[in-house]
Amino acid sequence: MGHARTLIGIENPKKQIDTYYKIIQDELSVRQVEDEVRKLQKQSLKDTEKTTKKHQLTEEYTQLSKHLSGYFQTDVQFRMNEKGKGKIVIPFNNPEELERIIGILDNLNR
Repeated sequence: MGHARTLIGIENPKKQIDTYYKIIQDELSVRQVEDEVRKLQKQSLKDTEKTTKKHQLTEEYTQLSKHLSGYFQTDVQFRMNEKGKGKIVIPFNNPEELERIIGILDNLNR
């Protein structure tokens, strides 16, 4: 009964089943299962926070990308890794377009 009550605390059915098989395979006590469930819940919370943070950043960068795309009249993109480092990519199709973009950047400097 103790094992079953603890398994109910796992929201993801696949993780419930995986934990169930781990209980049987490793002959875990109820206390050990409770520890496993706490670890799973912490991991789930971290994953949710990452997803939420990533979504917020994505929305902010999407808006900024649209603004800059209109300004430079080309598709401006942001590329960022998990640590927050990244690049702003301003593509061009030919040397004339590159010169036009450089001209816009030069005008910003004045």
